[in-house]
Amino acid sequence: MQITISKEISKKDIPQKGKKVKETHLKGEIDAIKQNIRINALEIGKLLYQHLNTRKNPLYEEGLQNLPFESCLIHDKAYKNRTGFLAQTSPKWLTELGVWKKDSEGNLDLKEIYQTNNHKSSNFRKIKALNSFCAFYQPLYASRKVTLLFFTFTRANFAKKSWHSMVKIVKNYFERNGTPVLDYLWTSEVSENNHWHYHLAIAINRVKWNKIPKRLFFERLWGQRTEIDFVKKNIKYYMSKYFAKSNYRIEGLMSYGGTKNYKKKIT
Repeated sequence: MQITISKEISKKDIPQKGKKVKETHLKGEIDAIKQNIRINALEIGKLLYQHLNTRKNPLYEEGLQNLPFESCLIHDKAYKNRTGFLAQTSPKWLTELGVWKKDSEGNLDLKEIYQTNNHKSSNFRKIKALNSFCAFYQPLYASRKVTLLFFTFTRANFAKKSWHSMVKIVKNYFERNGTPVLDYLWTSEVSENNHWHYHLAIAINRVKWNKIPKRLFFERLWGQRTEIDFVKKNIKYYMSKYFAKSNYRIEGLMSYGGTKNYKKKIT
């Protein structure tokens, strides 16, 4: 399908990345051109996903559950103006995608309407981030150039620190210990009994510890029980169960994060 436009498009008519621009009468035509490019570039037998609609989940409000809140967190800037935490046990947004497949003649056939939600999308992005992290550090771990540590910080809503502050503390401790953090990746998990906790994976230069120093458990600073262990053998296998299994979220907070330095190092 060929698409023509009624007038020449100037540079100012095309939305620039990272900038807010006004809607123009050419937007529909520009979107059609982009879609046409995607279709033409699509390989035979491959799938094309088309966004159909996104709507609020009618069961979302019923699924919100209050978590107890430690008063000391009120004074942390990261949790300013909070009176408590809400656990999302049901996704907030439901999305439908049209799944198209290109046949041998170049035509698109609608194969199914795929239903997803913001929790599934978040888990997909988490796994994608984990895959990138593991792809870079697994070879370095196998060649004994790096050590990987895996932390669990329990009962986050009763902790003395916000998660943002705690990550900074961890980085500073390792820096002062002479083993600076090369990269890290974390995920927030809320279990079915509303136990909110964090998992944190960090990469440091290879160390030959017989056991992990007690000062790196951070229980006194976190104010709740923590766990720490060496990541053993296959990094992805070890960590993926923690990054994929949680379908609950904390309202208004990110469910994962970390550095992206390793992506710059991959050639």
